[in-house]
Amino acid sequence: MNQKLGRRKRRLQEQVAPSTAKAATSWRYFHGGRAGFMAILPPSVTGAEQNGVVPDKVRRKDRVYITTDVATAILWASQHSSPMLYEVEPEGAIEADPDHNGVDVSFQCEKAKIVALHTIPEETLRQARSALLE
Repeated sequence: MNQKLGRRKRRLQEQVAPSTAKAATSWRYFHGGRAGFMAILPPSVTGAEQNGVVPDKVRRKDRVYITTDVATAILWASQHSSPMLYEVEPEGAIEADPDHNGVDVSFQCEKAKIVALHTIPEETLRQARSALLE
């Protein structure tokens, strides 16, 4: 049973590098935020405050940020009192996040359609919140 759970977790965390021949639509994208969204829209549309400690001059208010890394999305979600992990499909042009040092992990797009909701286990949230404090 643990072996199956390990496979499921690995499958969830699999990433496909853009340098491969697969199309971008075969990637899995995630967004971490507060629960209750019907779609992932930019702050310029919703009027919401920017999430996290990233300076306004770095974050574009007309874009949403998505990632191929589940752990990164969970980290962003953990900043909310009612966190949610969204699996999304980007809508509009998708671009690499210019302030992210990693390759093929963080992206920005005009908006994103929610395709699945994933609750985050309490222990995982505690670990993410602890990591933010360090």
